[in-house]
Amino acid sequence: MKLRLMALASVLALLAGCGGGAYTGAGTKSLPPAEVAVLEHEHPEASHFVISHVDGKRRGIGLFKEYVLTPGEHAIRLTGGVRVDAATSLIAEKPVEVVFNAEAGKRYLIDAGFDVPGKAWGAFVIDKSTGKVVSTSRSVLE
Repeated sequence: MKLRLMALASVLALLAGCGGGAYTGAGTKSLPPAEVAVLEHEHPEASHFVISHVDGKRRGIGLFKEYVLTPGEHAIRLTGGVRVDAATSLIAEKPVEVVFNAEAGKRYLIDAGFDVPGKAWGAFVIDKSTGKVVSTSRSVLE
């Protein structure tokens, strides 16, 4: 029992330490900030969804608030669920994927929503400078 508690404490400490980090996409480490795009996942520790893949690849372990990406098209896969309102959260059966075109020097926000009448959930990406949704997806992945 004590060993299990120690293991659980270690995992929680690891996750807590990763809450402020950034995911760096392929080809971004040598680029200056003006030449990359940043996708923000606000409060990943309290979110009802997890970004599991970036451009078809598992993104690794940890809670990332920012995803640093090269300019161009990117596919982001989400698993989990979404908050419908303050009292209701729903868990999705299958992941969804949202594809958007990232522009150099821009910041984006990713979020998820649930269409209760349609009983479908989907992701959307917002351009933070304009507040406009730049891509949505409700396509369920197989």
